[in-house]
Amino acid sequence: MVVHAGKKDDHSVGNLLGLCTWHAAQKAQVEWEASRFVAIKVRPKSSESSRGEPEGR
Repeated sequence: MVVHAGKKDDHSVGNLLGLCTWHAAQKAQVEWEASRFVAIKVRPKSSESSRGEPEGR
């Protein structure tokens, strides 16, 4: 299996890795878990002003 070593939109030969199916699945799992953590970590706190209501009311 061929997977990206770095950026997912860079398809150059230097950015591709040949991995067996098991190791490709492990890499995908680690990346998926990391993306979940980042998405949760940077989500803004909910407040009255973030609901689209004008401030000061």
